[in-house]
Amino acid sequence: MAVRALFAKIKADARHDRIELDQSQPAPARLFAHWAMAIVAEHHQPDIPLVSTTGGLSQGAPWRISHEQEKVQTRLRDLTREYGRGS
Repeated sequence: MAVRALFAKIKADARHDRIELDQSQPAPARLFAHWAMAIVAEHHQPDIPLVSTTGGLSQGAPWRISHEQEKVQTRLRDLTREYGRGS
């Protein structure tokens, strides 16, 4: 429910456009419970984990990802290419 409420809020925000729901299904568990932020690289390049510091964001230690996490990231990369960055 919290995710649906947040999605509705983002969709209603005038700063966002072309918001579409790609998939909607229950998740058996949180896939990214311990993640903060990252720069998601193109396919076959390592992502760059970021950690928050008093001076802003800094590069964190590399992380290992599960098969389920990789599937989500791959879909996000595909959508980024499909819609184009910033267009």
